[in-house]
Parts: sequence; C-alpha cells; structure tokens
Amino acid sequence: MRLNQKLLYTLWDAKLWLVLLLLTDDVFIFFMWLIDLDSFHALVWLMVSVSVLLFLLAILLEWKREVRLDKARHQFIMDPDESNEKILCNLAPKSSEGQIHEIAKMLREFQEVCNEQKSLVLDYEDFIEAWVHEIKTPLSLMTLILDNRKDEMSQLVYQRIEYARNQMQEDVEQILYYARLKSVHKDYLFERVSLRSCCTDTVSEYKTFLEERGFNISIQVSDDMVVTDRRGLAFMLGQIINNSVKYAKETNKSPSIVFLSEPSTNDNFSFLTVRDNGIGVKASDLPFIFDKGFTGDTDEHRKKATGMGLYLVKQMANDLNISLDAYSEYGKGFEIIMKFPIVRD
Repeated sequence: MRLNQKLLYTLWDAKLWLVLLLLTDDVFIFFMWLIDLDSFHALVWLMVSVSVLLFLLAILLEWKREVRLDKARHQFIMDPDESNEKILCNLAPKSSEGQIHEIAKMLREFQEVCNEQKSLVLDYEDFIEAWVHEIKTPLSLMTLILDNRKDEMSQLVYQRIEYARNQMQEDVEQILYYARLKSVHKDYLFERVSLRSCCTDTVSEYKTFLEERGFNISIQVSDDMVVTDRRGLAFMLGQIINNSVKYAKETNKSPSIVFLSEPSTNDNFSFLTVRDNGIGVKASDLPFIFDKGFTGDTDEHRKKATGMGLYLVKQMANDLNISLDAYSEYGKGFEIIMKFPIVRD
C-alpha cells in the first residue's frame, strides 16, 4: 500500500475523534464567550489551531505506527517464527496479543504440514524419475530383440511384441512430457516446421500400433510451415492418435484417422485438423475433455481411459501458443482443430 494512501486511510479511521475534538472546542468556546467576551476572539483561534495541530500530530504518529505494523504483519505472515511474532505483538494493540499467538501457532503448524507434503512430493518425483530411467533398460532390450531377432519370430508375434513395446513407450512419454510441462525451465526449440512432415513422421512412429488395430491413415496436409517446437507438436499428435485408437468402435471394421489442412480465409493462422470415426464424445462431456483426469461417460471405454492424454495436449498447446477446438457427434467420430499463428519474417 502506498504511504499517501495509508495516510488517507488513517485520517478516515480517525474522523470520529476529529468530530469529538471539534465538538469539545465548541463547548469551551461557548463558555469563553459567556465569561469574557473581550478575550473571546483572541483565544478562539488559538484554541482551534492548537487542537488541529495536536490532532495532526497524533495522526502522524499513528500513521508511522501503522506503517511499522503493516511491515511487521507482512514479515510475520511470510515467516511466522517467534522473533516476528514478538515484533508484531509489540506493535499491535494489547487486545490483539492473544489472537496473534493463536494465529502464529496455526501458521507454524500449517507450515510444518506444507513442508512434510513438499518432502513427500519431492520423494515421489525422485521415484518417478528413477522408474523412468529403470524402465528404459527393458524397453531398450525389447527394441534390440525386435531389431535383431525379427527373422526368428512369426509376423504375428513380432507385431504383438512391438505393439506392447509401443504401449510402454507411450506411457513413458506421457510421464516425461508431464514432468517437462511442470518444470520451470522448458527447453523448447521454436523453428519452422512442415505440418505435413511432422504428421508423416508421427504416423510412422505409430505405424505398428495403428496396423495392429487395423487403422487406415489419410494425410491430406499441405506443406505449410509453422513456427513451433517439433518435439512438442509430435507429442501432441501422438496423444491424439493414441486417443483415437483408444476410443475406436469395436464394431468398426475400418477405423480411420484423417489429417488435413483446410484452406483458411484468415491469413494470420494455419489450421490442422485430425479427425477419426470412433465413438466420439457426448455433448455433455465435450466442454471438459481437456480437464485433468476427466474420462467422460464412455461406457466400456472408460476403464481404459486415464484422462491425461488430452489434458497434456492442451497444456502443451498453451506452451506452444496453439489454439485447440474440439468437435464431435457421439457415435460418429471426433475431431480436433489446431490453430497455429503465422510468424512472418
């Protein structure tokens, strides 16, 4: 709070005392007028002037005390140790001393709980990071076997093992990108990226995953260049693909995902649409699909959902300044439109 504003508040809080002081002066002035009319005019201005000066002096002293009290109160809230508690008690009115002691006790207890929770969170993060590093060893071994022992396996066994490997890799990627989104320093590399190239590369990474589920992929994307982080965009596309596979209709013999860039009348943006023919999203669930942990009313598909995929897509989009719009007709499919701002040289 600014000092001049604090002074005005102090004056306003003391307005009642000023009124009482002026009323008292009026009473004594009246008695002086009755007793000695000759000296009345000389003394009345003296009395009023002294009263106002004393009032202003009292206000100044109170204002300085309030400034010190505000500073002590702020320090006490930021660090409610015994030293700051004692300073605040010395400056605050004696009637507030009991409340200050009670508040100090509550704040210190709350601080201890927060420190314990912080320690638990740090331990959990350390465990997750260690787990991610440990899981990379069997994943690397699976990749080595798939690369070097392919001729010793039947095509079906090879596809099933690679499918399981890709699923594990997808889970690890989610954890890594979740940690990346929550970190203070993010190593994004913004560069000009071809939308078509990024879509093609991402689909290629999920090729076995998509073939296992019998998906038809159509990439109808122009070679528009957008400024973004390639890895971040690829992660978003991968999560959208995973979401489409997860919510494919069991009865659909020809599930599909279509990537397309539609011409826009707005020269300031580029658009990329990802559309599938899965079960879609109910109208009542659509506003919440990007919320953390939201799985929606998806019947038998709900048990396979974690509610993290589209949440991570939205968080990454916020970081990369990409706007997202989602449309769906339940039972007929789902689509996400990504809007990229055009950066001109």
